[in-house]
Amino acid sequence: MQPLLSKEYTISSGEFARICGATRDTLRYYDKHKVLIPWKNPENGYHYYSYAQIGTFYFISTLRSLDFPIKKIRDYLLTGNDTGFLPYMNMQLDALKEQRRELDRKIRQVSVVTALDSLILKADYGVPVISDFPPEIRFRVAPVSSENAYSLSDIARDIQDHIHLFPDMAGSFPAGTAMDADRFMKEDYRYIKVVSLSYVDDADLYLPASLRSHASPGSIEAWESVSVFSLPTRKLAAIVCRDTDGDIRIMYRRLADYIRSNNLKMLTDVFSVSIVNIMDPEQRRRYLKYIFVCIE
Repeated sequence: MQPLLSKEYTISSGEFARICGATRDTLRYYDKHKVLIPWKNPENGYHYYSYAQIGTFYFISTLRSLDFPIKKIRDYLLTGNDTGFLPYMNMQLDALKEQRRELDRKIRQVSVVTALDSLILKADYGVPVISDFPPEIRFRVAPVSSENAYSLSDIARDIQDHIHLFPDMAGSFPAGTAMDADRFMKEDYRYIKVVSLSYVDDADLYLPASLRSHASPGSIEAWESVSVFSLPTRKLAAIVCRDTDGDIRIMYRRLADYIRSNNLKMLTDVFSVSIVNIMDPEQRRRYLKYIFVCIE
């Protein structure tokens, strides 16, 4: 029997540890508890492992990282008895999936903030510019119920409803607004939609099926209902402003004048996204806004 084993078990303990990224102490620990047993050469006492044991090593290490007791691992490996094992594994699997969702949420949120920050860095405050919007960002929009909404306080309930429509709102970048392009050019700055931004890979992953838009990105149908969509073009006319820049309507007019003077055709609503919106110790509202519209 030993000659057959010696042909299969050809990896030295040092090489096996290197392949698996482990230490010899870990291998000795697994050997001691009889969960990963090497073949021991009776002539010199050297330990050898099989290539088939590499997968077993990673399986054991994964279970150990989940705080699975070494005794239960041995019982499962030696007897195949899954009593108590599968329920525990299912529980751990659910916990890992939740951790992955949380990590994905953080990645999406940081990705959106990074993308917007890169646009802001390319612009001077209060000066309209032409920019390219990141293709990986999608928009979530829902209509505003009020006919005369000029501030976030006017649409507080709409923002709340927007959050309820999108259960994973923490993975988005709320809350922005949209103004009708034609009205905007006539200095009518009423909000018509609540807007949030999401990363494109799974922006509508948790959106209820009944609310998913079947319209193509940027189509008229997508703009008229609750939807998740991409912008029809990456080219933007935009302006960045701060609370210290004065009346925000001045910024709106600057952007409108820029669009007129350059004969730009607007393809979407005019969006206003708050990058920063805080209250300082002196009870002053502080904000940084990115205002933009897709152009042709």
